[in-house]
Amino acid sequence: MRKKRQQPQVEQHTACTDEKFFAAYEQIKFLREQAEFLCELVESQNLHLQYKQQQPEEVEQELKATNQNLCIARTLNTL
Repeated sequence: MRKKRQQPQVEQHTACTDEKFFAAYEQIKFLREQAEFLCELVESQNLHLQYKQQQPEEVEQELKATNQNLCIARTLNTL
């Protein structure tokens, strides 16, 4: 009779352990998804930062070209 009483406890313990494993698995899965999302966000922000860093360089190049054109136009007007 003692074996029959102990058996439900083992089943309950196993069920509880299975639930804990499943909950832990779900939490790990969620954390992995969050980590993947954050990696993609960092990558996106890095690309955006690169774009923003290129903008002043492009403006500076355009400004140099405009200044050169103005110098040429001024030189031609003085001739």
